Amino acid sequence: MKTRKLLPTLLFVMLLSVTLLACDSGGSANNAGNGVASQPTSATASSAATNPTAASGISATANPVNSSDNGGDIKLTVIKYVAIDRDHILGILKNVGNTTAIAPVVLLMNDSGQLLDGQNIKGLESAILQPGQSAGFSVEYGGADIKHPQFKASGSARPSDAPQVAQLTISGSQFTTSASGALSLEGQVKNDSDLTCVGRVNATFYDDSGNIVDVSNDDSTDDGNRSGILLQPHSTMKFHINLTSTYSHVSSASGVKATKYDLFAYGQAY
Repeated sequence: MKTRKLLPTLLFVMLLSVTLLACDSGGSANNAGNGVASQPTSATASSAATNPTAASGISATANPVNSSDNGGDIKLTVIKYVAIDRDHILGILKNVGNTTAIAPVVLLMNDSGQLLDGQNIKGLESAILQPGQSAGFSVEYGGADIKHPQFKASGSARPSDAPQVAQLTISGSQFTTSASGALSLEGQVKNDSDLTCVGRVNATFYDDSGNIVDVSNDDSTDDGNRSGILLQPHSTMKFHINLTSTYSHVSSASGVKATKYDLFAYGQAY
C-alpha cells in the first residue's frame, strides 16, 4: 500500500531530474559556442605576409571618385602598405577605375581620419596609371604613431588633348652592388612607339616573404639625367635605380634585405 502511494512521487522526481539535466546540457553547449573565434567577414583582413620589423595590411579607406571627361571614373585605392618605422609608410596604389589617371596623390590620415601635416610623398612623380595598373609610393610624416593608417587617394582624368601615353618595355633588369656594398637596380627601357617620349621607372622592392621593403623611382640614365628618361622612337636606354639613399648602409629602407622587385614604366609620347 505504501509502495503504491510512493510511485507517483518517484515518477515526478525522475521526470524533474531528466528535465534539469537537459537544461544544464543546453547551457553548456551555448557557452561553448560563444567561445568560438569569429571568422573575418571583411576584406580589411590583412593578406600580407608578416614581417617581424613591420606591420603590413590593406587599406579599407574609401577613396574619392572623380568624373572624367570621357565619362569614366577615377578610382584609386591603396591595396597594400607597410609601416617601416613610426613616421615612414610604403605602399602600392592601384587604379581600380575604368579610365586613365594622371598625377596621382596619396595622403595619409591618422586614426581619427585627420590629414597629417608635413607629408613627403615619393614614387608617384608624374605617374600615369591606366586601369588595372599600380605603382609603389613612399610617405614620410612627423607626429605620433598611427595604429590604423588611413589613406586618401586622388588623381585627375587625362585630358582629351593630352600627349599620348608612352609605350615602354623593360628588359634585362637585375640587382647590382656598388663598391661600398649598397644595393641598386639596373635595366633597360625601350620606347616601342614612333614618337619621342619621356618616361620614368617605378620600383617596388620586397624581401623573401613578399613584404614591401622599399619604393623608389630615383632613376638615372646613362647620360646622367634624373628628371626622366628621354627616348627617341624605338630606342633603348639603360636606367639605374638606387634603393633609398638615406638607408644606403643597408639594402632597403626597412633594414631588411631586398631580394625581389616589381617595375612599372610610365611616361608621355610627343
